[in-house]
Amino acid sequence: MRRADKEIKDQETIIGILKGGDTLHIAAVEGSRPYIFTVNYGFDGENIFFHSAKQGRKINILKQLPTVSFQVITENRIAPETTGCRWTCLYTSVYGEGKAEFLDDFDEKVYALNALMKQYGGEEEAFPRESVDSVEVIRIVPEVLTGKTYSPK
Repeated sequence: MRRADKEIKDQETIIGILKGGDTLHIAAVEGSRPYIFTVNYGFDGENIFFHSAKQGRKINILKQLPTVSFQVITENRIAPETTGCRWTCLYTSVYGEGKAEFLDDFDEKVYALNALMKQYGGEEEAFPRESVDSVEVIRIVPEVLTGKTYSPK
């Protein structure tokens, strides 16, 4: 990372950011073109989970090339100043890379869906089989995680 003064090196802090986030931006590649999509997600301390319709562009892309990068931003606001060149952005974010894996096992899918529920303060549920079977559930196993923050006092 070029700006080492902004790097978050503590892995527990990075885990905390992932546990506290609510939106995951995922970048994938379709042919030779980038494709970015945004999802709600769950994080269990090791893996990231999201769900989707069974068909569509992102599903087709991830099945062809499951390598992804992703980002979670938990703080992002402009800090205005008296002159334009002194304005800045305050932020806290995590960037990662990994592989998207489609879950087929019913119990794994329920676990992942419950991780999503917990991410947003919901309770664990016993999902009906027809609901679980009607969606794709994807796990991202992070291979790279880095954090970055800028919030001067």
